[in-house]
Amino acid sequence: MLEMQPGYPRGHLTRYTALYSSLSTGYELGFDDPSALALPFATEVSLANVSSREVTFTALGDHELDGYNVPSNSTGMVHSEQLCEL
Repeated sequence: MLEMQPGYPRGHLTRYTALYSSLSTGYELGFDDPSALALPFATEVSLANVSSREVTFTALGDHELDGYNVPSNSTGMVHSEQLCEL
């Protein structure tokens, strides 16, 4: 979703990404834009106090979300945002 305002040269871009895995898979999401941020959505499993999963968002050099694991036969969701020149 891209939000734009009249008279401004930038827009606010929001992405919702679904990652399905038939086998347990670890993902790394990379961004070229230094204004980008990303965070996984909480799931019922993580809210049920089963076990917490640690992910790392690096904003020095490469901008990337690393260590995001999606369990077998399930879908993980990631929310990301960035500012972009129009």
